[in-house]
Amino acid sequence: MKQPSGRLIKYNNEFAREIAQIIHSELKDPRVGQIVSVLKTETSVDLKHCKVYVSILGSPGEQQKTLEGLQNAAGFIRKCIAERVNPRQTPEIRFIFDGSVEYGFKMDKLIEDVIKRDAAAGITSLEEIRRVLLEKDDFVIAAHVNPDSDAVGSCLAMGMCLKKLGKRVHVVLDSYHEKNRIIIPGQELVWQDESAGPDVSVFIVLDCASADRVSDRFGCMSRAETIMCIDHHLSHSNFARYLYLDAEASSTCELIYRIMSPVADLDSDIASALYAGLLTDTGGFRHSCTGAETMRIASELIKFGIPFTDIYNGLLMRHSLTETLVLRAALNNMELLDDNRAAFSFISSEEMNEINAEGTDTDGVSEYLLNIAGVEVSVFLYEKTKDEVKASMRSSELNLSEIAKAFGGGGHWHAAGCTINAPLREAFRSISEMVRSAMEIV
Repeated sequence: MKQPSGRLIKYNNEFAREIAQIIHSELKDPRVGQIVSVLKTETSVDLKHCKVYVSILGSPGEQQKTLEGLQNAAGFIRKCIAERVNPRQTPEIRFIFDGSVEYGFKMDKLIEDVIKRDAAAGITSLEEIRRVLLEKDDFVIAAHVNPDSDAVGSCLAMGMCLKKLGKRVHVVLDSYHEKNRIIIPGQELVWQDESAGPDVSVFIVLDCASADRVSDRFGCMSRAETIMCIDHHLSHSNFARYLYLDAEASSTCELIYRIMSPVADLDSDIASALYAGLLTDTGGFRHSCTGAETMRIASELIKFGIPFTDIYNGLLMRHSLTETLVLRAALNNMELLDDNRAAFSFISSEEMNEINAEGTDTDGVSEYLLNIAGVEVSVFLYEKTKDEVKASMRSSELNLSEIAKAFGGGGHWHAAGCTINAPLREAFRSISEMVRSAMEIV
């Protein structure tokens, strides 16, 4: 599919904004009484047609009535668009209900309901999070298994901030990519004694959406007096007493800056660790999760004199020989399906062993596949054992979080992953069928 031009992107953004405003402020149809969110618009290149994807909370019957009311108002909305946006041609408008996204909104509402309960369920205001951090003295910080740069950066940045506040801090992480070890400061905080875990009062989990994904080989979580979680995954399951969640944030590092910058004296090392997470989780400030606040924080971090060019090159540009050999194998195994819109690839455990590669050497393959011209979805599988396959997915539009959750994984709309307990060929077939079905191709 041809990528939209800058002009078309501009129109889509303006159409979505105006249509949302009209629905919420000007429509009088009683059928449009449910919670309606305009998710996105897709306008044809000739500006003749515009698909408006909406999420509607309510029963199936209420959703259908609301959709009928919206479509009935399409003429009025089109007239308003012509007057306010003034495109060279005003498109015909068709509303499309996106049910998969409704699940995400329901989950968000459930999280809001949890937050409104009493403190035993976890009050998650910034003030409450800061109060706990300032009152307690012994902290262990962990993240998800196979930690990426945002997980490593947020853990080490939080640890360095707490050390500056006079706290006792240890960071417990799974093994992670050597480039994160070289680039991100604060490595001295990582617990090195494999014989026993550190003492803990507050166990802080960063960048992790579920308890079974926490890197906790020493059992610190079960021994802690208090568990706190700070995360930006919408699919989060509330397993902590204190949960600070913002699914609109670009990264967990963005949240750590938000929490700690008013109470801790940041320095170049802390800023570098935070910048690493912002940079990588936004794909070099390219992904849709990048917002004005993300860029503002990045500019504040740069003021500390951080080596931002070295961080960018080290984490996003330079690749080891092993990573390059993994990519070569992945390209040799790649299949382009459905008019080259979907790229699927894999690497077997035998191929991994031949080039002496580890799981961290596969980072970036799915992103590379998505960047092939015309590709809208990429899936890369690597075989850990004969019955365990890890999947990494990227998309330009498709909601991958829902697909990953079907396999017990999770992630974000455009980037998600999971582990499939099946042989490689069976895993490949299962996930490719689900992805292609979601693309409405099969």
